[in-house]
Amino acid sequence: MTQDATSFFDSQLHFERAYAMTKRILITLAMMITVLALSGCKDPFHDHDSDDDHDVITTVTLRFKNTSDTNDVVTATWEDIDGIGGANPNRIDSIFLKKAATYTCNISFENRSVTPVVDVTQDILNDRNFHQVFYDLSSYLGQITIEDLDARNLPVGLQFKTITSMDASAVPGQLKLSLYHYDNESDKTGTTPGSETDIEVAFPTFVQ
Repeated sequence: MTQDATSFFDSQLHFERAYAMTKRILITLAMMITVLALSGCKDPFHDHDSDDDHDVITTVTLRFKNTSDTNDVVTATWEDIDGIGGANPNRIDSIFLKKAATYTCNISFENRSVTPVVDVTQDILNDRNFHQVFYDLSSYLGQITIEDLDARNLPVGLQFKTITSMDASAVPGQLKLSLYHYDNESDKTGTTPGSETDIEVAFPTFVQ
C-alpha cells in the first residue's frame, strides 16, 4: 500500500472516530437539555401547580357563627358529587341569617367522590399565595369582609366576616363565591379574579 493510500485510510479513520464522538456528545447534550427543561417546569421547593392544587371539588361548605349569640350557628353545603358537567348538583342549602348581626365565617372545599375524602382546603391554604375566594352577597342583605391574608398581605378568603342588613328582607338574595387560581404569584392583586376558576357556586340567602 502506498503512503498516499495509508494517509487516506488514516484520515478516514480519524474522521469516523471524530464523527462518532461528536454524535455521542450531541446525544448526551440533547438528553441533558430535555432533563433540564422538564425539571425546570417545576420549582422543587414549592410546586404550586401540583395535582392536589387542582383536585376535583365536589363539596363546598360555609359556616357562620353569630358573635352575639353562640346558639346561632349556620352551616350550608353545596354539593355536586359527580363533578361539573354531569348531573345537576345533588345538594344546595339555603342560608338563613339574622338581621343586624355579625358572623364569623369560614369555608371548606372537599372532594367527596373518592375514599377517603380529600380536604382540598388544606391544599388551598398551603398555596394561598396563588388562590383567592371572591364573595358576592346581594347588597341589600349585608356585606362580606375577608379576614385572612397571604404572605403578601393579600386576601385569601377561607376566613371572612358577614354583617347582615339592619332590616329583614322580604326578598331572598344569594351569596355567590368563586375560587380562583393564579399561575404566577405576581398575577394575584387582591382585586382581580384569576384566569382559572377552580369552582363557582351560589347559595340562596335570607336575612330574617
